[in-house]
Amino acid sequence: MNAFNDLDERLDQLGRELAGRPSFADDVMAKIAESNVDLPPRRSWLRAAGVLALAASLLVAAAVWLSPSRSLYAQAIAALEKAKTIHVSGWTSSPFRKWPLEDPSKEQASGKVPLDAWYWNGDDRRPRCYEKFGPVTLIRDGAELREYQSDVDLLFISEGLPKNYVERFSSLAAMLEALQKEGETAEDLGTKTADGKTVRGLKLVRHGGVEEYWFDVKTNLPTQYSRTHADKDERAVDFELHFSYDVAVPAAVVSYQPPQAKHVRYGGKQDDVQIVWKQHVQEVGRRMQSERKSEAIAILPRADGQTFSLQYQLQTPDEKYWVVPLDINQYIPMSVKYFVEQRASNADGERALETWRAPKELLEIEFPRADLVCDKETPWRQWVGFALNSIGLEFVDVTEQRTYWIAEHDGRKLKPYQQVNPPVPYIVKGGKEQKGLVKPGVGYWLRPATMHELLTELTRRQNEDLRGRGPIVVDQTGLPREPQRDPSKYSTWEQYRKAVDYDRYLVATDSPWFVGEKSQAMAREWYEKEFGVTFKEEQRELVMHVIRRKP
Repeated sequence: MNAFNDLDERLDQLGRELAGRPSFADDVMAKIAESNVDLPPRRSWLRAAGVLALAASLLVAAAVWLSPSRSLYAQAIAALEKAKTIHVSGWTSSPFRKWPLEDPSKEQASGKVPLDAWYWNGDDRRPRCYEKFGPVTLIRDGAELREYQSDVDLLFISEGLPKNYVERFSSLAAMLEALQKEGETAEDLGTKTADGKTVRGLKLVRHGGVEEYWFDVKTNLPTQYSRTHADKDERAVDFELHFSYDVAVPAAVVSYQPPQAKHVRYGGKQDDVQIVWKQHVQEVGRRMQSERKSEAIAILPRADGQTFSLQYQLQTPDEKYWVVPLDINQYIPMSVKYFVEQRASNADGERALETWRAPKELLEIEFPRADLVCDKETPWRQWVGFALNSIGLEFVDVTEQRTYWIAEHDGRKLKPYQQVNPPVPYIVKGGKEQKGLVKPGVGYWLRPATMHELLTELTRRQNEDLRGRGPIVVDQTGLPREPQRDPSKYSTWEQYRKAVDYDRYLVATDSPWFVGEKSQAMAREWYEKEFGVTFKEEQRELVMHVIRRKP
């Protein structure tokens, strides 16, 4: 599997589940862009999200072949709505997974994986489904989806909007235009008799594969669909599907429930992801009480390398301890660099990111997956030092001369933020803006920013390499600054935004990616031209926290 395809899929998942700072996924993509690597297309499994979506494409193709009129297409939809059940059987060369396979080494070799799927409406017309693709079994009951992957003993739980599969058919009508263009080159396979029905076929050669569609002449509903690829592209998925309607759903299918699994993942509503982490922190608190640990700080290894989609510093329910995860997520363990960025440093103050320095060879050292637990009154120096000590490192304080940029404003009236653009346009590929893929000067937050946010982010980006050499920006512009959000007063961002009229502090449409010394001249020019903000350099002493190996 291509590493960048793999990362692309995982970022998609993280983007739905992370509740950390909004720029996290952008930060990751920025690192890729910095290396000047072109990202390849996303894997084809994203195009094969489920059997029913395939059936939908069959129906659309049927409308194209039988008649260009919309009325005939509507008749096909109406016929499908009358079906009480839909049964799909056949095979696929690769199991479909809603949750990406976490361990590619367990991927089955190409072959014919048996496929069996049922779609029907349960009580109160809740959409129900059962899909089994070899080791992967997925069920849906209303809004809840559960996917069990027996080959890796993993259960994926997601909750979202109910998926009425008949409605999904009609929602794909937008595909008609694209399929009409390709349908002009389709080969008519004529008619034949199959299972006592007269069916007609259509063959399309596209995207390196051959697709055959067969439809019941009387009802216009699909009866068979197959796709085969002549090449050996590992991303290609072949399958052969057979459709039948109004067959009684087996009792074992209706009652099936996935077993308990060693690994559990959550998606859909963010609350699900929050709950599993909070439950873990609660268990850590019970463990600390039952074992009556006297230490102010302890590192508790996780059983069987347990991981979480979302994890952050959180107090135990009794408010006696802080739990600091020494981990990032189920894919990425915590390195020293991540530890400094997301655990040890603050946005500002004595442990801001720009106050840390470490040799490059130490930044990629990884922590074992574990949780650091400390008394709630433990000073940050103690628990940070304890964590570094666990992997043979320490930090010492050194007073050094650092370069400060004093930001001053010339008093001009700022123009509306909608008229301010980053100094470099978004990257364009294939005629489309590739937002989130950046180089110096390109916006990457993909949201408007205040002056305080812009200057804070400039400092962070200039010092994110942890070399301790980038300028430190001091805001002396005198421009209005948004009040700091108090979580005790505003439980959500939306409440805070409305209460303080946040939009009146916005000054730019995006935050440019000013990384490295080469971008400094560009930053100076942009700030002066767009806002009348200039930077005056000063040398000041600063206490630096220097990470090194323990003697």
